[in-house]
Amino acid sequence: MKRLESKLNFLFILIFSWIALTWLPAAEARVLAFVPKALPQELTVIDTATDTVIDNIPLPIRPAGVAVNPPRRRAYIWGQTSGPPTTHLVLVLDTETLTVVDTIPVPSVDTIVASPDGSTFYMVVLGDAIWVMRASDNGFTTSIRGSELERVSSLAVSADGSRLYAPSRPTTPGRPFVAVIDTSTNTIIDGWLDTQDQLGQDIVLDPTGMIAYVTGRFQKIFVVDIASGSILETISAGLPAEPQSLALNADGSLLFLTTGVDDALLFVDTATRTVVASTPSGSGTAAVAVHPDGSRVYVINCGSTFVSVFDPGTHVRIQRITTGMPACFDGDFLGDFIDRPPEIFADGFESGDTSGWSASTVAANPPAPIALSLL
Repeated sequence: MKRLESKLNFLFILIFSWIALTWLPAAEARVLAFVPKALPQELTVIDTATDTVIDNIPLPIRPAGVAVNPPRRRAYIWGQTSGPPTTHLVLVLDTETLTVVDTIPVPSVDTIVASPDGSTFYMVVLGDAIWVMRASDNGFTTSIRGSELERVSSLAVSADGSRLYAPSRPTTPGRPFVAVIDTSTNTIIDGWLDTQDQLGQDIVLDPTGMIAYVTGRFQKIFVVDIASGSILETISAGLPAEPQSLALNADGSLLFLTTGVDDALLFVDTATRTVVASTPSGSGTAAVAVHPDGSRVYVINCGSTFVSVFDPGTHVRIQRITTGMPACFDGDFLGDFIDRPPEIFADGFESGDTSGWSASTVAANPPAPIALSLL
């Protein structure tokens, strides 16, 4: 009898598991873009499913930039209050409720980037220090400093989160131009050699983790071998005078580049390392981001009142999303904040309340309810 009861219990759980896996709605992508604006002081939220503005969130600061942390459902907006006196703050936004849930007093922030798992975010402070922050409570962990960090304005994290790369714009010749940081110890462990050329705004890593692209001033993008730190090639033909922000598509075959000069989005074939197209975007092109499905590229135009949307296959601008005039910044302003399905329990109560559960028809002493999480 006990063996029969055990089999019936197992069969019950197996059938319910199949039902849950079959009928539970799949998690749906929710790809949002965040556009900070100084006048008025707002954060415009774009739902990329429709490429429409779904909210304008009032801010207590004049925003200078934004960075997303999709695994934690957070976005970080940095800037300063109007004053006097002025105060520099980082606002922590809950991307599900679209409300500010925390405020972090800081010195002047240049950029923020989150680790791939979302557990940590890094802030460049005053250009020469990197604050390591816990995403769980937005608390300070440590500060990374060194002579290799000078006028840092962008960061990149390796796909496994083990390395942080910080390009500098050194004023002293001979200094490394990109600091390599071990994130397990939060120490600088290497520096890529000085090019005798001041660097520009941005760095991006290709999906293989083998190549980095770093903007340089005076019509240059450096192609760097990550393992050795050596420059493999310098892309210059067809580039404007001041390369600014970079982004790569998912397979690393196309590099997207904005500039502060010619108001265009440039498309670079990474196989041939040549510019294959240059398409007008808007005045003051700044941050650029690629939709996770690769279908569109979004460009912040900080001298215009709209965000440009491009088809990467045809190199054509396909839409302008009116937002008001954005701030000029470089950062990860777009992320996939996927909607998680509710937890389903073996009793069928999505809330987790098992008070109404009964299996008396199956066994006199049923096992405790088993939680089946699909995450």
